[in-house]
Amino acid sequence: MTQPPRLRRPIFLYSGNLVGGAEQLFLRRAAAAARLGLDPVIITVPGPMDEPYKRVAKVIHVDPRILNRPAFTPGLASAVADEITALVGPQPAHIEATCVPDTYFASLLAARLPDSDYSLLIIRPGTSLSRAWPRLADFFLRPRRFRRALRGQVDNGVLAGLSATGRILSVNQACADDAARLAGLPGIAAGLEPVILDPPSPLGPSANEAPYLLSVSRIDADMKSYVLGLAQHFAALRPASPDLRLKFVGEGPGLPALRRLVEELKIAAHVDFLGTLTPAQLAPVYAGALVFVGMGTAACEAAMYGAPVVIALVYEPQCLTPGFFGQPGLEGFGEVVPGQAKDSAADLLRLLLADPAERSRIAARGQAKALADHHPDAAYARMSALLASPAKPPVSHPWPFPKWRHLLANYLSGRAFSRPLARWA
Repeated sequence: MTQPPRLRRPIFLYSGNLVGGAEQLFLRRAAAAARLGLDPVIITVPGPMDEPYKRVAKVIHVDPRILNRPAFTPGLASAVADEITALVGPQPAHIEATCVPDTYFASLLAARLPDSDYSLLIIRPGTSLSRAWPRLADFFLRPRRFRRALRGQVDNGVLAGLSATGRILSVNQACADDAARLAGLPGIAAGLEPVILDPPSPLGPSANEAPYLLSVSRIDADMKSYVLGLAQHFAALRPASPDLRLKFVGEGPGLPALRRLVEELKIAAHVDFLGTLTPAQLAPVYAGALVFVGMGTAACEAAMYGAPVVIALVYEPQCLTPGFFGQPGLEGFGEVVPGQAKDSAADLLRLLLADPAERSRIAARGQAKALADHHPDAAYARMSALLASPAKPPVSHPWPFPKWRHLLANYLSGRAFSRPLARWA
């Protein structure tokens, strides 16, 4: 009788630890691995997601000064990789990183663990991706711009190398395509790993309350500026819909600016700031929304609970997150992707508020897509296939700094921090 293939151990590597969509993605992927009977590991920095992580996986903490920029401290990064190898043991693994710099560290681990490999999971194009070459004048006049351009070129080269070796995964093809566009690549053939969502549990009848627009996100002015646009559109919509309310779920550094804008627009009496909610608390809020406006994981969740979803990228100066409905040809969601024109978010919202049949059509189509793409059963099959596949041939780490740079960094950083550099959380 043929034995089923042994699944490699999943190790998830993410150099951020906040309450946001990326963290939820890794939490759900680790939970899926645990349900498959595996023993997942999450390598991260200390932060607020530690306790949720530890419910589904073993967690290893690494000093953020090393994990966030491993190639700039190669001596310490190698030492950390040695320590993590000793902690996790010699079991074959698949290491999954979600930032281009993290792939450097992932490659160090894969080289130390037998029959192991690594991949980059693209959840959004990296903001450092740039086709502009560093200018010598900027080295003296605008050093930060020079460093960004240099890092962008390095990241582009890394991305090209990972694509050529088949080490790219993505939450959807639109994300991979946009990353390729920003990096100046002809394209990226990505293995698709959509966000894993639990199917909605039956909800009891909700209490009668005023209709509301909903947005759920980590409120960050740099990445999630659409919340400001939504507040402005809400102010314009209220005269025709006096009972309409607006609910924001989430916290973050952009929250004070959002609150100030709400006060300036004189809509504070009609806006609710609900803070951070647990999944159980959030479920009825999703289900009761008249329209959801947002992006990313929250858009997937809202669609699964039957809310009509408007993708919020129309408010963004750049297409940073080609999220849930990123495929060209899907109409009516206001999403911005290459080759598609912007819709007027205000006009779209006005239409949906006035047309219950259109809301129902969009909600039904979105829910069907969410269940088809993001149901855990499909996710388990994809993950099993990934972890059962043979490890890709080893490659040298994809970080093209010259050898003298490594030697200098080793000399300067090799004794910089106390040991141990990695430990169980």
